[in-house]
Amino acid sequence: MFNELVANPDEPLGAPSASLSGDPRKPFHCGIRFAASRGHTLSFPVSSRMQQQPRWSSKGQKMSFFRIYEYVVPIVLFPLAYLLWLSRYEGDHGLTLFMISIPIIFAYIVPGLGTNWLRLWELNASLKLGRFRPHHGFLFGTATSLFALICLDYPPRIFSMQEIIRSAFVLGSVLAFWNWLYDLVAIRSGYLVVYSRKYYERQGPEAIASDYCPVFFGTFGVCYGAVIRVGEFYVQQGASFQQLGLLYIASSLAILSFPVLAYVVHSVLKSGETGLQTYFGKINE
Repeated sequence: MFNELVANPDEPLGAPSASLSGDPRKPFHCGIRFAASRGHTLSFPVSSRMQQQPRWSSKGQKMSFFRIYEYVVPIVLFPLAYLLWLSRYEGDHGLTLFMISIPIIFAYIVPGLGTNWLRLWELNASLKLGRFRPHHGFLFGTATSLFALICLDYPPRIFSMQEIIRSAFVLGSVLAFWNWLYDLVAIRSGYLVVYSRKYYERQGPEAIASDYCPVFFGTFGVCYGAVIRVGEFYVQQGASFQQLGLLYIASSLAILSFPVLAYVVHSVLKSGETGLQTYFGKINE
């Protein structure tokens, strides 16, 4: 006598199971067949939630890098970034605050609304305000401003429209790639969960990250790179405090709106949806 686990108790031993190759959202039954003289089959249902859980979202994966990174960057690297920007502008605190605060404000407003209002994504951080890290703005803003320091030299050889476009393209490309890579690893580890349509369709981390990172963070980088060059040009031309204030307001509004609009247009053209609809809780329906 021996026991054998089969996917469908009505199929003969060794036969391929149709239930394993069908819709992964439908629950299937497994049976324990006793190879005895009379042959009895017992069938036990397996929860559909067990079948719908993506393999890459295992809670057992380690997230030590992100646990350390989320505190090291704002505590250690933010003061360093500020000093580097201050050195770049020869002790001008006003211009330093202008450049370094823009990505910080962006990272508080847009992701804050995306997590706690729209519930498009969530961080499995140790310290959260709702579904959002209270220090997220300083984390993203610090890393982004450091990339800008590396990519954009100062002063440029010439202030021109060509230089503004070049700076925007360079920083946009860099931020698109590195944010895609960061989110890809974060999604794989379970540290970041993005409740998008790709998540609902049970696609992998590569598909989920590629669906929004290049266009969203790339557009942000384009805007940020252009703002840096325009701001530096205004300062070189001896702009007044009021003029810089108006530029700061205009720049902040552009950076807060253009990446979101670019993502919405991209999503509509690709899938017919705005991309602002959450699929939280729908994967297990």
